[in-house]
Amino acid sequence: MILTATAASKALEWMRQAAVSLVLSDHMLGGVTGTELSAELKKIRPNVPVVLYSGAPPPTMQNVDCFILKDEPVETFLAIIPDLVNRYRR
Repeated sequence: MILTATAASKALEWMRQAAVSLVLSDHMLGGVTGTELSAELKKIRPNVPVVLYSGAPPPTMQNVDCFILKDEPVETFLAIIPDLVNRYRR
């Protein structure tokens, strides 16, 4: 199942209520950065990987497990995601 959120508050709500395996977020979320959101998500579930998928890397990768540039080929993106989920399930 894929859950979507257009605001950080909804993403935090999903993290509290649903069985989340991975978070894929843009770096800018309308007033909240992806790294700020990641820090809050990790307080709820520290073992769920957070991936930032954006046009430019954030200034810090604190609390972020992976960054994928939007210019990456689809094949690279699709190879990274299952690896992250499997790594954090162990």
